[in-house]
Amino acid sequence: MNPRVPVRALNLPPDGRISEGGDAFVSARLNPMSSGPLEAGLRIRVLGPMLIAQAGTEIRALAAGQRTVLGLLALSHGSPVRRESIIDVLWGDKPPASAAGIVQTYISRLRSVLDPVGADGRVHLPASDGAGYRLQATADELDLLEFRWLVDSARQAYAAGDADRACRAYERAVALWRGDPLADVDALRGHPAVVALAHELATAVLEYADCTAAATDGRQERVLPHLRALAARDPLHEASHARLMTALAGAGRQAEALREYHELRRRLDEQLGVRPGPAVREAYAQILRQEAPARARPGANGDRWAPVFQLPAALADFTGREAECERIIGAISAGDHPGVPLVAISGPPGAGKTTVALYAAHKFRDQFPDGQLWVELAGSSARPRSAGEVLGELLRALGVDGSGIPDGDAERAVCYRSRLAGRRVLVVVDDAASVGLVRLVTPGTAGCALIVTSRTRLEGLDGAHLVPLEAMTADDAVGLLARIIGPRRIGAEPDAARELVRACGALPLALRIVGAKLATRPSWPVSAMAGRITQGNSLIRELEADDLSVRASIASSYESLPERPAGRSGCWPCSARPTSPDGWSAPCSATPGPTRRPTSPTI
Repeated sequence: MNPRVPVRALNLPPDGRISEGGDAFVSARLNPMSSGPLEAGLRIRVLGPMLIAQAGTEIRALAAGQRTVLGLLALSHGSPVRRESIIDVLWGDKPPASAAGIVQTYISRLRSVLDPVGADGRVHLPASDGAGYRLQATADELDLLEFRWLVDSARQAYAAGDADRACRAYERAVALWRGDPLADVDALRGHPAVVALAHELATAVLEYADCTAAATDGRQERVLPHLRALAARDPLHEASHARLMTALAGAGRQAEALREYHELRRRLDEQLGVRPGPAVREAYAQILRQEAPARARPGANGDRWAPVFQLPAALADFTGREAECERIIGAISAGDHPGVPLVAISGPPGAGKTTVALYAAHKFRDQFPDGQLWVELAGSSARPRSAGEVLGELLRALGVDGSGIPDGDAERAVCYRSRLAGRRVLVVVDDAASVGLVRLVTPGTAGCALIVTSRTRLEGLDGAHLVPLEAMTADDAVGLLARIIGPRRIGAEPDAARELVRACGALPLALRIVGAKLATRPSWPVSAMAGRITQGNSLIRELEADDLSVRASIASSYESLPERPAGRSGCWPCSARPTSPDGWSAPCSATPGPTRRPTSPTI
């Protein structure tokens, strides 16, 4: 499906209304985005030409640049928009020297419009917090949020088995659209957020069609105009044609449904040399047998969708990091944040970033019932994964068949965000090298969240809660050893245990390795292991156990450097060694190379 085709082709009612009475489901929420008299308070409409009203009066005196800025903020709805991003949209690669000042002037003007003196006291455009500017609005104030609320409500009703109630919510959701999103804001035409918004509407129409097939009150006629428009936008898109055939048959138009099938089959044969896929063939067979279609789950769109829980297991002996975990859980669980919560966990190799991320993520299983995605970027390795590879993997996990995955990275990112729209999914991204790829895999709508780990501080990740990890406290490190080898052995040699912790720099990876070795050698005293590490040149050899290796952890970062010091190819700096909280450094002398040199400043 081509998301750039104008959505006004969907034949939505021009007044944003659907004539129907007695709807208890949404009767408590009046539609503040209808074209009737504007209610008191702030109203912002972006699902069509931009419309802003305050206290029942439409505001027309906004310059084009101010409307562009407001459009960007509305599309982000709570997530920060950086000043640089605004400048790029307004002027491209040729901004004036005074661009920053002009943007600030636009923001000041918007504040006077959105938060006038004497209003209800709510702040819709607060001062920048350093990450950027953000618009704070409710679903009663911003039609985009109203649309997503209705779609989410429809999905919940359908999942609960109430197709009639879901249909009513879908009808009101698509009725909020008055044309192309922000159609009169020229600077935002083709913007990725606008393109993704068109995808959301197409998704809602297809889900609406699935509901009408399962409803009991004969709603197929109402969805037909929307399905015809989708099919016309992309004459080869099989999902929309399959829904159109089913809806036509359900409305008593079997002859038209069969004609749609034969015309689609002809186009596929002439233009692609292929036959219709399973969804179209099944719809055709059901029409011939005059059977009711199988009940589909909204969100399928011709692809598979089922909750996806990909997280690796959390460690049963997780110890310490209470403060860091509380910060992560607090950031993700904040209920008053309308954007997408982001948490960036950073720290040196072996600090336990992935372990902390997984431990915290598993706490959110109930909060994200639609799935938990696991993404490995391998950013610290010599062969980090590409954006296209990662996005393709995510789309397949979300049920998009290979033929439905776009070719370009930007298009894949848009498709990925569209699949997550309206759902509650937690994305955990491991080992990111920079913010670029993290931005591509960040969900675009509220209800989702992202946790990312990195060996660098991802300070450029807008709106992220930064959680740096250092070495464990001495008590927590000893406690971790006790969980691995048993508290009796630690109690028998407390001083040796603390010496071993200092030798390992209180880093969890090193502690787990020496703990695993002691656990498999119950006759070894803790002091013996401490002596092996603190004396001689055996530290690196001792810090390896099966697939756990401090050497490999540091080497992966060293090999990924764009320029390694001369004469060091294949080697890693032996003096890059763990340091405990009290400043003690572990000796490190066993190197894979013939000589020892000081650590490169790049490490």
